[in-house]
Amino acid sequence: MIKLIEKQKIIITHYRGNGSQRQIARDLGLNRRTISRYIKDYERKRAELMAAKDNTQKEELTGDIVV
Repeated sequence: MIKLIEKQKIIITHYRGNGSQRQIARDLGLNRRTISRYIKDYERKRAELMAAKDNTQKEELTGDIVV
């Protein structure tokens, strides 16, 4: 299992446009599919957060994204 800091690096590097998923995988020594999975998971959770109506649901989703 990768650490939270590595997951954050993946997402930040991807959204800053500092490399393809393949390049990020090489730089961090991880599988490209792992990189893809974390990015897709983040995008799905982010979409849910944006669609959330009440604050309780937003807090739960934010906590889920951070963990």
